[in-house]
Amino acid sequence: MSHLKMIYKVKPASYPENCGRFTLRKYDGTEQDRKIWFDLCKEGILRDNEVEVEQTFAERISGREGYAPENVFFVEKEGETMATMTILLRENNMGYLHMVSASPDHRGQGVGKYIADCVAAVLFELGCTACTLDTQEFRVAALRSYLRAGYKPVLYEEEMEARWTKWLTDNNYSDIEAVDLNGNFIKTLCPGKTKKKV
Repeated sequence: MSHLKMIYKVKPASYPENCGRFTLRKYDGTEQDRKIWFDLCKEGILRDNEVEVEQTFAERISGREGYAPENVFFVEKEGETMATMTILLRENNMGYLHMVSASPDHRGQGVGKYIADCVAAVLFELGCTACTLDTQEFRVAALRSYLRAGYKPVLYEEEMEARWTKWLTDNNYSDIEAVDLNGNFIKTLCPGKTKKKV
């Protein structure tokens, strides 16, 4: 089944301040950082057969189009690494948000909002005009976080409207703008049907 796609139109943004004790750091190129990345991603993103750290990092991150080591990030709190995200650079000043994952032990502590704010600042700093991502329906917390951050559902295949409408209805969202692959408005999904709005 095809992934759900979302797009965010980049606006001026700065790095978040006063976010508890969260800090953002860049990947340092070491084997230890690749192992930290692997451990963060194996809960919910990596497939069961992806068990070798170096091979998986090469296939999922460093071997991808638009990879730059300085665009792989980790979120830390009190010296403990709790999340990771990567931004791949595409043509036409597009970013692609890739492999966002938080440790199950640290979910629900505001790390999703911190990541979204940092990603917005990085995209602006890199000169991106928009950013896309792929996700799936079962990643409910991630989808909520992306909607709050301003990402919009992309209707790029015939089935997407029905899939997005079902997910939005099931999660009590209404009046969500859907766009095409260029970020142009197509229609409003779930108009006035439920209580929650982004």
